[in-house]
Amino acid sequence: MAKQLRQARAIVCAARDYLRYDLPEIIFPSSLPNPPGYVPEQEARRNYVALFLHACRRYADTWNPRKMAQERAERAAAARGETLGGEDGSSSRPGDKAPPQEEGPTLSEEFVAAAKGGGQALKPFLANLYQTRARAYRDAVQQFIDGYQQGFRQVMAAEVPAEVANVQYVTQVHRPASM
Repeated sequence: MAKQLRQARAIVCAARDYLRYDLPEIIFPSSLPNPPGYVPEQEARRNYVALFLHACRRYADTWNPRKMAQERAERAAAARGETLGGEDGSSSRPGDKAPPQEEGPTLSEEFVAAAKGGGQALKPFLANLYQTRARAYRDAVQQFIDGYQQGFRQVMAAEVPAEVANVQYVTQVHRPASM
C-alpha cells in the first residue's frame, strides 16, 4: 500500500510540476532566460486571451467581403488624405464621391464559381492561380536580386578604389582557363 501511495504521489508531483513550469513555457515560450530578480507580470498573460480573441475576430472578418470592401475603401480614403465620416461611408469633403464598393469578384467567389462547374472548370482556374502566384514570386525574387546587386555595387564602389578594381578585373579576365 505504501509503495502505491509513493507512486501516486510521484505522479501527482510530476503532473503539478509539468502544469506549473513546463506548460506555461510551451504556451508562452521565452527566448532567453529571465534575468535575476525579474518577476513576470501576471496581467500580461491575461491579455493574451483578449489578443487571441481579437485576432480570431479579425481573421473571421477577412472572410466577409462586405467588411473587407469597407476597410479597403477606408484605407484608400486615408491614403488620399480624406476621412470617411459616419456609418454610411460618405467622405468628409462635400464634393467628393464615395469610392466604388464592388471591384469585381474576389478570389474566393471565383473559386466557388469554378468549383460549381466541376473538375473541368476548376482546372483552368487553378492553372491561372498557380501561374499568377509563380509570376508574383518570380518578380519578387528578381526585384530582390536587383536590389541586392545594386547595394553590393554601391558598397564595393565605396570601399575599393577604381584603379585596384580595374587591376583585379583585368587579372580575372586574362587568367587562363583551367581544365
